[in-house]
Amino acid sequence: MKKIFKNYLHLFVLGLPLIPILSLYSQYPWNKETYGELIHVSGEFSIRLLILTLLITPFLTLFPQNKFWKWMRKYRKDFGLASFFYLLVHLSAYLLHLPSVVQMQKDFYQSTYFAGWIAFVIMIVLALTSHTYFI
Repeated sequence: MKKIFKNYLHLFVLGLPLIPILSLYSQYPWNKETYGELIHVSGEFSIRLLILTLLITPFLTLFPQNKFWKWMRKYRKDFGLASFFYLLVHLSAYLLHLPSVVQMQKDFYQSTYFAGWIAFVIMIVLALTSHTYFI
């Protein structure tokens, strides 16, 4: 039992932000404030997880004997896939809130949305190649 708890504790922690996100999702159709908070929470958690995941190797290089960074390296794939999952939550909220596909086409050419779509494509590639087959 202790080994199961030790090996899956990180998944529980990665799932904790789903509680406020699901509570916001349950208020569909959303008003402007709910939609803004949902987009903010899911997007921010996704990018913070991605940054943390990308910092594992540099910090492990700087501190090779540190147990925390060794533990993070062991579960790096899980953290990266959780980041992709929260990105999908972010994207699904955006797509559910769109009035039409025409609006998505208009939004695409705004710099913030364009950067988001580029990030989404990059994250798809990272998520697809995170399988053990590609390692």
